[in-house]
Amino acid sequence: MKKGVITILFALTFKLGFSQWTSSNCGTTYGLESVYFTDANTGYAVGYGAILKTTDAGSNWTKTTMGSLYSIFSVYFTDANTGYAVGDLGHILKTTDAGTNWRLLNTSGTSMSINSVFFTDANTGYYVGESGHISKTTDSAATWVSKTSGTSSTLNSVYFTDANTGYTVASNGGIYKTTDAGNNWVAQTSGTTKKLTCIYFTDANTGYAVGLSGTILNTTNAGATWTAQNSGTTENLYKLYFTSASVGYAVGSNGKILKTTNAGAGWGTTGGATQTLKGVYFTDANTGYAVGSSANGSNTGYAYKTINGGGTVTGTTTNTLAPGTTAIESYSEEADIKVFPNPTNGIINVEIVSVEDLQITIKDVYGVTVYQKNSTASKFQVDLSILSNGAYFMDVKTNKGVVSRKIIVSH
Repeated sequence: MKKGVITILFALTFKLGFSQWTSSNCGTTYGLESVYFTDANTGYAVGYGAILKTTDAGSNWTKTTMGSLYSIFSVYFTDANTGYAVGDLGHILKTTDAGTNWRLLNTSGTSMSINSVFFTDANTGYYVGESGHISKTTDSAATWVSKTSGTSSTLNSVYFTDANTGYTVASNGGIYKTTDAGNNWVAQTSGTTKKLTCIYFTDANTGYAVGLSGTILNTTNAGATWTAQNSGTTENLYKLYFTSASVGYAVGSNGKILKTTNAGAGWGTTGGATQTLKGVYFTDANTGYAVGSSANGSNTGYAYKTINGGGTVTGTTTNTLAPGTTAIESYSEEADIKVFPNPTNGIINVEIVSVEDLQITIKDVYGVTVYQKNSTASKFQVDLSILSNGAYFMDVKTNKGVVSRKIIVSH
């Protein structure tokens, strides 16, 4: 496929002084299904017959050379150079040069559509798709081994919280869990028969699933029970992304972008989008991207961007919490938590005002937890000297709520 440069001009729009989501036709005549960033500037959007790449935070997108002209539904990178894209007819594409070229692999073992891919390390990955199909690789997609999911319903999304524990959701409303690295999958009680389209976890116990007709489900006990949340919409929801334990986004049909700032206790709408949205990804607490296609049937691809966490939120719902559960509220003052120096060569000082108990979690740009600590101290140090240079995201959860910080490690 011939390369071409597609320019996106994000003309900022403002409402009440806050930037919302701004869009541009991204130059492809085919809809986009998924978006993934490997750092603040470098991202990929995939869809019908196209894989696009940006190296300047979405200002310009370039069509990459791909070994397939079929639909691509999901993309995942294990490092800055190595990525996988999956789609129609069992197609799996791999890049080892940061998306400049994609090679079509003949290793999937299926001719059915593959809807989602997720890797737990550089070698070990999973894909799910039609007819309940789940497969696992332990050699970076050189070979795949089929696993028994326990369902014949189409599986639409897969997510792992650690090397052994993973979840997948199905078109019949089913949720399935593995605790032995994908060898066996056990059905969970979801409480819905609505098609579920995406699953996402913010820690080992807390997860969310979305689906058709505004369905949002939440678990706080690693999938043992799932509770329906009030989304405030009947639009179909397709993807989820959380920037912290408390702040998350769900995107769907007719430009619907939902945001929660209290771990799902309430969901509100952020404005600016009008197209059907299938993918969402944030590179920090404020900067996010959503991709999709025109709602008028032309299937033209669109990319949306926010630089202020989606801007103003309206129409926030209220969910009934379980007895003894307290809604997590964001900090109102930046001074409540100090994290310094930042950037850091490895040692970070954390100072917190009026804290009784806290949990600190640090994740890399791929959403993998690299550090976690519980403490009752109001001042302490975090040693990140063993981490590679780059951006990391810190969530500090205390009795007052949750606050997020972006950390830059530079040795």
